[in-house]
Formats: sequence, C-alpha cells, structure tokens
Amino acid sequence: MNENMKSEEKNRRKSPVKIFLDIVTAVFFVICVALLLSSILSKYDKSIFGFRSFIVLTGSMSPTFDAGSFIIVKDKAPENIETGDIITYEISDNVILTHRVVEKNNTNGYSFITKGDANNIEDKNPVKETQIIGVAVLWINGLGSLLLSLQQPRNMILLISLILILFGLWEIIPWFVRKKDEGDKTTNT
Repeated sequence: MNENMKSEEKNRRKSPVKIFLDIVTAVFFVICVALLLSSILSKYDKSIFGFRSFIVLTGSMSPTFDAGSFIIVKDKAPENIETGDIITYEISDNVILTHRVVEKNNTNGYSFITKGDANNIEDKNPVKETQIIGVAVLWINGLGSLLLSLQQPRNMILLISLILILFGLWEIIPWFVRKKDEGDKTTNT
C-alpha cells in the first residue's frame, strides 16, 4: 500500500522536462495568439471588443516603449482621455502615431497636444478627436519585432516546424519516461 502511494505521488509530480515543455508551449501559444491578433486587427482595420494592436516602428516613446514593441490600444471616448494618457491616432492615410497627451482642449470639439516621451518638443499639429484610434493599455517591448520577423514566409515555416517538433517531444518524452519506469519496476521485482 505504501509503495502504491509513493508511485502515485511520483506520477502526479511533473518532471523538469515536462515543466520546461509546458513553459515553452505556453510561450509559443502567447506568441502565436499575438501574431494572429496582430495580423487580423492590422489588416482589416477593425477592433475586437474595442481593442486593436500595433507594432511600434520608431523610438519616439522611449523609454516607455521602444521601437519593435507590440501595443494593444483600447477604444476610449475623447471626453474620457486625460493628460498623461498615451493615445494612438492617424495623422494621414496609413500613418499612425502613438504619443502621450500633454494638453487637452475642448474648443469646438476635443483636441489634444501630444509629445513623444523621447522627443524634446511637442508635436506640431493638435490631434482632433476624429483622428483618435484609442488609448494604449498594454505594451510588450520586443514582441513587435519578433512578430514582424515571423511574418516572413521562411520564418513562419521554421516556427510551424518548431511547434510540430515540440508537440512531438511533448508526446514522446512522457512515453519514454513511462517505459523507463516500467523497466525499473520489472528489474526491481
């Protein structure tokens, strides 16, 4: 009886290899979800539940976030935007900026004076409420660069291959561990 309890407890504990594979799988899952969201949201110019994603291409908001960061932006009504918020807005067709609000005005509709954290001066033109896409609510430095590189066909093939290899290992390693444990039990008996 005591031997069975020890065996069951050992089976419930995860091996270091299994824990490592769990962590790697979770990281890949997050990257794949971010890549999917980034692709869907940026290509169709739509939001999902009021959220959109962008990849930062310049360092104007450094040190808050750097070039290559992945940001999530949430819809927010202009009247609820405050000084200090980081807003994403369109300045012309397909030119989008993300800068911090340094001043809010309410004359004939809302407008905002913005400035990149790394810039010495405020942006030249005020941002009108019609230009606003939303407020940055989450950013992950470096993830945007990774997502951009994964969008290259060669890198996408490598990622898919790596995921398939990991899932193969996920199944094969526990099988070998079970076989080893079974072999140990037969030699001990």
